[in-house]
Amino acid sequence: MSIAVFPDNIDLKKLIVAKFPHPRTSALDFFCFDTDKKQIYELIEFSSKHSCWTYGNTVYSKPGCILVTLFNPVFFLVSKLTNLKDKWYVLDQLFDENAFDLSPYINQSHIECVCDVKMHEDILTCRLNEEKMLRWLCTKCHDLSHACIGEAKQIYARISSDVTSESQLGLETAFDIFSYYLPHSIAIKLKKDLGITTPEQPRKKRLKLSESNEITDYSKDFDMRKLEVKKVSSKTKALSKHAKGVKSVASFFTQK
Repeated sequence: MSIAVFPDNIDLKKLIVAKFPHPRTSALDFFCFDTDKKQIYELIEFSSKHSCWTYGNTVYSKPGCILVTLFNPVFFLVSKLTNLKDKWYVLDQLFDENAFDLSPYINQSHIECVCDVKMHEDILTCRLNEEKMLRWLCTKCHDLSHACIGEAKQIYARISSDVTSESQLGLETAFDIFSYYLPHSIAIKLKKDLGITTPEQPRKKRLKLSESNEITDYSKDFDMRKLEVKKVSSKTKALSKHAKGVKSVASFFTQK
């Protein structure tokens, strides 16, 4: 059983659930499209193998939860235009191969965040501007990092020794969130512009024995005849021999 959690201001009757290529992987994923407000929502599924939920009078094992959150269509533009640099495109041409028409959900303000825009006889054309795109992504990461500082301590507790400050923790957390929606090549450039570096693990040096060092054999001075042998008393021998023939307590309660 899965439970879907929607924002309060959504009219469920005006939602359309459709598959659309994910901005990072290009694999088909489910998104919600609000036909009234022209907004896009992402469906994030959460499940746990070691828990159960109670709903009414029924207990469900391995429950699932689907979180419906607002999604920025600019990430669709970034993903689509990454491999189409230095060319001008009409918005309708970018997503014409998909069964679902995305153009009503992307307006000019979305396009201008990452693209250069030109008008040709009332037809808007766009071209990806990488510098503008990275500047917009950096601003978004810094804005999100302030909200992530409080939670970042718990998320990065295991590597807190590698991070210099709370602001750095928040920035790395924000980058991890944004990189989930970016192509790999763009994520690498964004990480560089943010100044996030991955600390390299120091290589372990192998100890070398120099030719002048000699291995000392201490077994030469050890005399096996000097080992102290403990003598076993006759009483101990008799007890060990007698213990072999003693029946266990359980044997007295078995049926004969």
